[in-house]
Amino acid sequence: MTIFVEGKIHGKGRPRFSRSGVVYTDAQTKAYEEAIAAAYKTEHGELIGGAPVKVYIEARFKIPAYETKANKFAMQRDKIRPTKKPDIDNVAKVVLDALNGVAFSDDKQVVDLYVRKVYAINEGLRIVVEEMKLEKVRKSRK
Repeated sequence: MTIFVEGKIHGKGRPRFSRSGVVYTDAQTKAYEEAIAAAYKTEHGELIGGAPVKVYIEARFKIPAYETKANKFAMQRDKIRPTKKPDIDNVAKVVLDALNGVAFSDDKQVVDLYVRKVYAINEGLRIVVEEMKLEKVRKSRK
């Protein structure tokens, strides 16, 4: 199941604390998580039960207009990769939190995770969620 969330990429924000000590997610992160969840529901809407899940996340950053023609060419072919914010682990966290309870029952089901940052013409997140078919190991009789 593949989705594409177009637009500027945001990572998971740091947890915020109210004056009374309650922990909450900031509004920008919450809105981005809701956009990812809505994109998944629109495209697929099916929840993977308790099976193991593989998630592939590709953060696609827009090629800067100021770059030279040679650099733009190299960026399109993954010879130059983005080393800018957001951090890759925060991109993974925002996606997994957004899809928790939407694509899979719990993010503990994610047993295989691949995340990468690349330059592309269209900025956004490409997310692939797959149920893994693992063999069940049978106990041998003695």
